Amino acid sequence: FTGIFVAEEGGALPTEVRDVETVRDPRLHFLSILVLIALMLGSLIGGYFLVRRYLSLGSYQRALYAYSQNGQVSQAEAGLQKAVRFDGSVDLYYRSLVDVYLIQMNQLVAQATEVNKDTVRSKFQGILSQALASANSAVALNPGNYQNWLTLGRVYEAVVPLNIDGAYDLATKSYAKALEVNPHSPQIHMTSTRLEVAKGDRKKARAYIDLALKEKPNYTDALFML
Repeated sequence: FTGIFVAEEGGALPTEVRDVETVRDPRLHFLSILVLIALMLGSLIGGYFLVRRYLSLGSYQRALYAYSQNGQVSQAEAGLQKAVRFDGSVDLYYRSLVDVYLIQMNQLVAQATEVNKDTVRSKFQGILSQALASANSAVALNPGNYQNWLTLGRVYEAVVPLNIDGAYDLATKSYAKALEVNPHSPQIHMTSTRLEVAKGDRKKARAYIDLALKEKPNYTDALFML
């Protein structure tokens, strides 16, 4: 029995020694806690942004539905603004906001009379500022997307008939930037055609139509403009 007792004691001793060494080395314990905390924080942050992205997409889809099904421009604007608040890293949301603002600008112009022209002018300027801010946000987020430059140009183009100083030049520069990003797009040439028509320059408009047809000979939009 004595031999067995000694053997058992001898087998237990290394475990006790290891336990004592672990307890006496707090650095390993502290490092383990830090790793666990980092993993937990990473999971929480990742989940937070995932939820916000999901909420932004839901707001965006509801905004599209509000306008496409019910023609609710103000409801669409509110939904798109909410989408941007949830996730401001999506240039599509800003482009969609510009579309809404351009609709509102056209509606205001149609409502203008001699009596309410000052009120309309004030509202128009406010909406125009919002449209420009949204378009510039889209460009800042992704300058490599030609659609963002087209959207910015469309805002300037919308006020060319109102003879606002610099609008035509800024629209032209925006469309030129779009063409730099996508040099073979017939859509960009047709957008420039529309700008020249708004300015009243038929000769330049025809030149852009020819460029569009050079890129796409069966381009319906260009053929209808001939």
